[in-house]
Amino acid sequence: MLRSNASKGSVTTSNIASPEQSLLLTNSLQTASPISLLIAVDQQCGRVSRLKSLDNSPPTTSFAELGYKNDLALPRQRSNSIAGTLHRFGINLNFIPVVDLNR
Repeated sequence: MLRSNASKGSVTTSNIASPEQSLLLTNSLQTASPISLLIAVDQQCGRVSRLKSLDNSPPTTSFAELGYKNDLALPRQRSNSIAGTLHRFGINLNFIPVVDLNR
């Protein structure tokens, strides 16, 4: 399906066992496709952490909580850390919100 451009997407949920397995899967998908694929996740590292059990990351605060600290460097550091983690998994798109509203 990937070679014929018929595939428009694929969903993987709880069947990834490790960053290495994910990277192997995503690399094989990219190799099989004639075009670069967007491989996405919703990884916020607060309450929403799709890869928490695989990444062995310690619990973290939400971006809303970081906002209360009034230090612009903190969200940037967190975003860079998340990007590095996703890169290790072969993921190149994150559906993280750009605005975190606390109601």
